[in-house]
Amino acid sequence: MEIESPYFNVYLSTQVREIPKSALQELIDEFAVNAKFYMASDLDSDSTAKITSAVIDMLTGRFKFLPLNLVAEAFTRGSLGELGGTTRFMVRNIYIWLTSIEDKNQRLFQENQSKIDDKRKAEAENNFLFQRRYSEKYGAAMLRKIEWCHAGLVNDKEYDRLSLDKIVEAMNKGYELKELIPEMI
Repeated sequence: MEIESPYFNVYLSTQVREIPKSALQELIDEFAVNAKFYMASDLDSDSTAKITSAVIDMLTGRFKFLPLNLVAEAFTRGSLGELGGTTRFMVRNIYIWLTSIEDKNQRLFQENQSKIDDKRKAEAENNFLFQRRYSEKYGAAMLRKIEWCHAGLVNDKEYDRLSLDKIVEAMNKGYELKELIPEMI
């Protein structure tokens, strides 16, 4: 059933603790009417009022971090028998429904966090491997410069002129380190 309260769309993704009490009362009253319809409950209005009052106390206490859309889902799916409980519209069943939805929400949050952590770890590993490869190339370039110096291919002034960046750049272009000579740099 469609929710008619104008507050529903306004507070759809808002946590229960941030919803004004009067708006929350109206929304829970409507959720209760729909749930009673789904359950074919003939509970009188006084009992329903007591139940919704107890539910609001639960929502503003233990379940204050649940967004309204999950509360609505709990009432709908719970009253249809998907979330456990008995076939009576009572506070105990609503508590079971809300707990079930909260558990699902926590599980989804943890799965999402796990994916974020895995992605962060993969990025860190890739950065480490990149830095390692990068460092290895600069180390190889430094050794090549030293080899040229010991072989007498460059003097002290030329040695300072030869840039490690240019040697690494040549390596990145596909030149083998053995092929490089000072004149190429």
